[in-house]
Amino acid sequence: MSNAEKYRIIQDPDYGYRRLDPIPKEREITKFYQSQYYNLVRKGKRAPDVHKLMTDGEEADREHSWLSSSLYSDILAVLEQKGNLISKRLLGIGCGTSEFMLS
Repeated sequence: MSNAEKYRIIQDPDYGYRRLDPIPKEREITKFYQSQYYNLVRKGKRAPDVHKLMTDGEEADREHSWLSSSLYSDILAVLEQKGNLISKRLLGIGCGTSEFMLS
């Protein structure tokens, strides 16, 4: 049975976000990331925005510039409006290359 047959995407009944069902075991997630995911990103077959950030040259520079001038600046503005949370610790949960945490 392939992973595509083993899992399905559902809306979490308690919190409303979408997730895999059943939730994979930690060892399965580790195996996937170690053996497949990063190779797929490097080849441009997954997470095209992350792929752009991982490349060198103009494409990566444009992606960094766009993120800094739009998404990251919007997030920072919201944090400042919520009581100067910039000086506090932030826990970044998500996918990517941790660009926001570096900005």
